[in-house]
Amino acid sequence: MSKFTFKKSLLIIALALLPMTFFGQNDNAEKPKSNNHWHIGIEGGATSLFSDNKPYMLDKTSWDVSMSFGYTFARFVTVYAKFGYFNLAGEKENYFTLDECNFFNGNLNVGFDIMQLIKYKPDRKFGFGPHIGYGQLQSRSKSTYANGKVFKWGYDEEDGNKGGGIKGRRVIYEIPMGMDFTYNFSKKFAIYADLTMVKTDTECLDAVPSGDHRDWYGYANIGCRFKFGYKKDKPQEEPEEEVVEEQPVEETQAPIEEVIEEVEPEEIEAEEAEEVAPAFEDRDIKLTFAVGKATVQRTQDNMNEVDKISEDLDNGRVITNITVIGYASPEGGKDLNENLSKERAKATVAFIKERLGEKARGIKFESEYRGADWDGFYKALANSDIANKNEIINELKNSDNPTVTLNKLAAKNPTIKNLYGQLRRGQIIIK
Repeated sequence: MSKFTFKKSLLIIALALLPMTFFGQNDNAEKPKSNNHWHIGIEGGATSLFSDNKPYMLDKTSWDVSMSFGYTFARFVTVYAKFGYFNLAGEKENYFTLDECNFFNGNLNVGFDIMQLIKYKPDRKFGFGPHIGYGQLQSRSKSTYANGKVFKWGYDEEDGNKGGGIKGRRVIYEIPMGMDFTYNFSKKFAIYADLTMVKTDTECLDAVPSGDHRDWYGYANIGCRFKFGYKKDKPQEEPEEEVVEEQPVEETQAPIEEVIEEVEPEEIEAEEAEEVAPAFEDRDIKLTFAVGKATVQRTQDNMNEVDKISEDLDNGRVITNITVIGYASPEGGKDLNENLSKERAKATVAFIKERLGEKARGIKFESEYRGADWDGFYKALANSDIANKNEIINELKNSDNPTVTLNKLAAKNPTIKNLYGQLRRGQIIIK
C-alpha cells in the first residue's frame, strides 16, 4: 500500500463516519443515571512511519494489532490501557531502505465521546471523539543506506545499539493522539474506527539518526469492543422501602366507628356499600406507544388511565405494588421486539411515577417484558371483521417463521396492520 493510499484511507473513513454520528439514537423516556461500564477490545489495520527525513512519510504501509481494556464513566469519558504490536517498512529513494522496524507498545489513554457530551442519550448508536495518551514502546530497527552501510538500532548484538528493553530493544516514550468513530450494535457490543498519530521521543525509529526532529507513526484501525459490568439503574430500586407509618387504614376506620353510634343501620349499610366502590377493584390499565418507539404517547386517554390510580389513592386506597408488563406488536424481529417491550415497561413505570408524583412513594414497581404479543394479536384478529381470519390464524400458528408469514399476509391485506396499534403497550396491573 502506498503512502497516498494510506492518506486517502484516512480521509475516506473520516468523511464517511463523521456525518453518521449525528443520527442513530433512540428517544427512550427513561434514562439511566449512569452509563458506567468496562470494556475489552481488539483492533488492527494499516500503519505507516513518518520519518524525520524529507519526504517525511515512507513509501510503504504495513500492519499492526492491538488490544485494549478500559472503563467508561460520567457518561462520556473513557480511560483505557492499550497494548499492541506494530510492523513498519518503507524506502526513501537514493537515501535508505528500512529493512525492519517492529515494536511492542503500551500506553494509558483518556477519550471523550463528543456526541454524549453535547446531548446524552443512553441508546445512542453512533459516537465520535478525541483521545490522547502517554506510554512507551520497545523498538528495534534496521536500515540499509544507499552506499550499502547497514545501521542496526535496538539489537542485542555487536554494533546493535542495544537498549534496555526485551532482547536489547530500545525503550522510547510516546504520546498517541487521535479520533475514534464508534457504532454500537447493542449495549454490549460495538465496532469502531481508530485514526491516530503518535509522537515518539526518538529520531531513530527509522534507524537513521539524523537528529533533525522526532519520528512519528500513524495508524488507521478497525476494531470491536465487548462492554460489560453496567451498574443497575437506581430508579427501579427506589420503591423498595415500605412506608408503614403512612398506612391510612386505621385512620379512615376510626371515624367510621364513631359514626356508627349516630346513624341508623340502613345508613351504615349504604356507607359500607360506597366504600366497596368499583374504583377499588383490581385494575388492568394499558398505555399505548407509537410504532418502533419506547416513549409513552401523551394522549389524553393515557394520562386519564394513570390519573385513575391517583384518584384511588386520594379516596383512601392503599396500593403497595404495581406490576408493569411491556409488549410489542408482532411484525418486527424477535430481538427488536424484546428490546422494545423491555424499554416500554421501563417507560411506563417512569410515566406512572411522573403522573403520581409524591403519591408514588411507598409503592413497589415490578416490570416485565414479553416481546411480541402474539396472543393479543390472535384475539384481536378473531374479534375483527377481516375476511378469512380463521385461515390466517391457522396459517400463522402452523408457520415455522410466523413473523415473516405475518408480514407477507399484511402486504396482501393491509387491514391486518390496523390491529398492531393496540398491541404496542405497557400493561399496568394493580391489585
